[in-house]
Amino acid sequence: MSETEQKAYSAENQEAIREVPQVILLVEDSAIIAMDTTDILEEAGCALVLTAPDVETALSHLETESEITAGVLDVNLGATTSLRVAEALVERDIPFLLTTGYDDDPVESGYPAATVLMKPFGTQDLVDAVSSLALSDKRGGV
Repeated sequence: MSETEQKAYSAENQEAIREVPQVILLVEDSAIIAMDTTDILEEAGCALVLTAPDVETALSHLETESEITAGVLDVNLGATTSLRVAEALVERDIPFLLTTGYDDDPVESGYPAATVLMKPFGTQDLVDAVSSLALSDKRGGV
């Protein structure tokens, strides 16, 4: 995100900043996308973004970090998918959203019901989607 975009985003979205989950598990195999997404989430007010480039790292974070309040999962992680992470989040009642650059519906591929954010997504789209996770978490469900 450019400095100009960050300033405009900060000025226009103070309400959303108060509503993002505080600890997010980000599962993304592209380092560039992971860095950009982390920057957006931190600028929006997330206290900690735990990044995982693969399923094993994500599951390890879930085992060791009890404060995770939401997940952002890339559906396709190279030769595998994030389905096992989605199932682990459901078991722990942690809300999550899915990101994908493909037209296939992840839910039709066996994923639990979740918001799907198509790549490339904009800053505001991501913040809105993550903010909805914070609201659903406060209500006790996805």
